[in-house]
Amino acid sequence: MEKKTRKRNATRFSVMLIPDTTEAAKSFELTFDRIIRILIGLLALLIVLVSLFLSIVLKNYRLIHGDTGYMKQIEKLKQENELLLKEKEVLSNQLLTLSEIIEEKQSEEREKIEEAKAEAIPNGNPIEGKAAKIQEDNEEIRTNPNRIVFLTMANTSILAAAAGVVTDVHEDADYGNYVEIDHRNGYRTVYRIPYEPRVSIGDFVKKGEVLGMTKYNGDKATYEVMKDGVLVSPDSIEPNQ
Repeated sequence: MEKKTRKRNATRFSVMLIPDTTEAAKSFELTFDRIIRILIGLLALLIVLVSLFLSIVLKNYRLIHGDTGYMKQIEKLKQENELLLKEKEVLSNQLLTLSEIIEEKQSEEREKIEEAKAEAIPNGNPIEGKAAKIQEDNEEIRTNPNRIVFLTMANTSILAAAAGVVTDVHEDADYGNYVEIDHRNGYRTVYRIPYEPRVSIGDFVKKGEVLGMTKYNGDKATYEVMKDGVLVSPDSIEPNQ
């Protein structure tokens, strides 16, 4: 027996559009299948929009909170900034310490310069030991009171009155040996020593350094100071000149 196939009629919906004006009304029909297709299309569009929205949200989240996101970068920059601030503080302290060291060194250098200037002023005693100033019969000495003659005891040291460079050493007919020191500040001092001097031309001598020695009681030594080539009294020289 043959089965009869009954064809189901599609459900139809009629929609009529009635205008407010005098224009004719319009109508169109919707079937159930068409409605389903429209709903499926809308659902698919909604899914696409939701997926796009979620993709954008996820991307933004990764940009902000991911390993290479803005928040991570900001946090990293903050840490680097804190590290730089600490390094800056360390460098500032080091710079302050270095400035103090430089200032201290400069102060020491200034003191050394002042000491060197003071050491080069011939206001020291040229004789160490017992000696007496005497009037010499030598005409050159007698006519210029700024040339000082000492009558010494045995083993008396003749000293450099100031620091300087030995510029001349030669024999002296009257007193044995002639020693001249340039103090590099306009002053020169001359020493006449009865015996062999202990310095040579070009030597740098300190203030108070031994230039020579006497041997016997009654040995004579002379001392004179020149300022810019003019003999001056040793007693007139001040420490700050």
